Amino acid sequence: MESLWKADAKTIEETNLFQYLKWLESEKGLSFANYDELWQWSVDNYPDFWATQVEYNRIDFHSPFEEVHRFQGDFMESSWFSGAKLNYAEAIFKNKTTSHPAIIAGKEGSSDYSSWSWEELELLTAKTIRFLKNCQLEVGDRVVANVTNEVPAVVIYLACASLGLVFSSCSPDFGIRATIDRFKILAPKVLFTVHEYEYNGKTFEQAKKIEALRENVTSLETIVFLNQKTSSNNSAEKSWQDIVEQKDFSLPLETIPVDFSHPLVVLFSSGTTGLPKAITHSHGGILVEHCKYLKFHNDVKPGERFFWYSSTSWMMWNFLVSALLLRATIVLYEGAPLYARSEILWELAEKIGIHHFGCSAAYLHYFFKNKIAIKEKYSLPELRSIGSTGSPLSPEVFRWTYENVKSEMWLFSMSGGSDVCTAFVGGCPLEAIYSGEIQKRCLGAKIEIFNSSGKSVLNEEGELVITRPLPSMPIYFWKDENRQRYKKSYFSSYENVWHHGDRAKLTARQGIIIYGRSDATLNRHGVRMGSGEIYRSIDKLSEVKDSLVLNLDLGAEKYFFPLFVALKEGVQLTPSLKDELKKQIRENCSPRYVPEAIIEVPEIPYTLSGKKVEIPIKKILLGEAVEKVINVGSLRNPESIDFFANYEIPKK
Repeated sequence: MESLWKADAKTIEETNLFQYLKWLESEKGLSFANYDELWQWSVDNYPDFWATQVEYNRIDFHSPFEEVHRFQGDFMESSWFSGAKLNYAEAIFKNKTTSHPAIIAGKEGSSDYSSWSWEELELLTAKTIRFLKNCQLEVGDRVVANVTNEVPAVVIYLACASLGLVFSSCSPDFGIRATIDRFKILAPKVLFTVHEYEYNGKTFEQAKKIEALRENVTSLETIVFLNQKTSSNNSAEKSWQDIVEQKDFSLPLETIPVDFSHPLVVLFSSGTTGLPKAITHSHGGILVEHCKYLKFHNDVKPGERFFWYSSTSWMMWNFLVSALLLRATIVLYEGAPLYARSEILWELAEKIGIHHFGCSAAYLHYFFKNKIAIKEKYSLPELRSIGSTGSPLSPEVFRWTYENVKSEMWLFSMSGGSDVCTAFVGGCPLEAIYSGEIQKRCLGAKIEIFNSSGKSVLNEEGELVITRPLPSMPIYFWKDENRQRYKKSYFSSYENVWHHGDRAKLTARQGIIIYGRSDATLNRHGVRMGSGEIYRSIDKLSEVKDSLVLNLDLGAEKYFFPLFVALKEGVQLTPSLKDELKKQIRENCSPRYVPEAIIEVPEIPYTLSGKKVEIPIKKILLGEAVEKVINVGSLRNPESIDFFANYEIPKK
């Protein structure tokens, strides 16, 4: 693979990871020749490694831990830093400073942005804490938020953490059923919500959803409206102004020390099939993991401006907030990433001087596909890194980004998920960037690739697994009897080995290539291939906006292998275009993967977190009812399902 970039010696010596290596040598007598040696030590001696994370990152415990990791052979029963008490929000606010803001916030349709000091953030959080205490909430009670990606969302999250309450958020663009499914299981006492929100230039009312939440989430005692004053005399309804206008207020804010394993946040899987998994993460697990990843694998430094385009439903939002742990300024953006003008986020990056720019692979792919050269408009002088996640980043988009955004910066792809609320393969600022390849396995993460026999392999495609526990693995799924769903989700394929469900390869230089989800792997005449490889070949054609490929098992050893394409405006699916599509797949993938039919569709379905929907569509085409296999409220474009629901497979 092509080498695209590597930091110079001076830049490498200034990285947080290089400084950590020096500290290990001077304080612990540990010397490593390169990153791979450091990684090997971190997974072979993982209790020692995680102990150094607490020490090096100065994570304060209110009571000492008894042992770093208690492991009796079962991932799900292991525990971390038993006996230790701490608080996630306390760890954030110990970083408060007057030298730079805590938050900078922008919004679609406006070129202006607002800046929030650490003092302002702390005061708002303290006022929200007082409000929550007046609601008679106790440690462990749940608070949910159906809110946009703006400052109040961060404040509510930190206030809940301060009091040991369990927080969960869901962005307003989720449908009614999808929102109820997420909140009802938690039995929350307080809901924060917006009565309307704007996206892509349109205003969306929430009245029906709020009424449905009142009726279905019967545990709710208080509803707080963020962007309107309540006109009701109902004491169960409050407004955000009621909170922020509190008088006679004094700091510091109150924080309650909780166990390392005390639940902090519940994240939900995409929920495209069945009820979403209520993945519960702990104060300590999120704290130590995010400090590690953001400091060493993203190289975030105090005062730098850290941005990741996200909604409040995606785990990357929680990841973004955690940059405050490193005394960085976090940058929020609410709205559509391409609204009004496609370069709006790059304009934001230039205007406020973003150092670390995070986005989905699909976002970068949009500019690649449309041949939009960002560097022709923006020089991005402060930009040090671009992080990409959500799906594999193709070699072509790697190259395009260096050629058309900025040549001197660190572009890294990362992969993980809500399951661990982080990435376990990602960036390494000491190493070179190779197109199409994730740089390294992250420190402390014992990632291996298993072949079909369950053996660890090198330079061979297989199943991505984790063979050592991580602190940020879920403490449990909420309301999961005897952890049955937890076990089925990760431990049903291999004995006591976390099976993540990605097809991947570990290269000879210890980089990672992700091919896509295992359950979307195609098998044609004995040749296995990730759907992403076919999409990559199709992307070479400018006429095609998007595509979806499936292999449908019709029984009796009969199969149907269609390719669905969404075309750019004004383009027609002519015989010559079909021939060109088949040629691209034949030459770049395999003749076995030339589709039997090419069908034009209005849109390809995506989840709200930007992932292409494959398996549910496969089930719908094979005759299963839409409502049984997919929750349309969890989709970004629910109307896209209509075509597939009405499509009939040709008879053979």
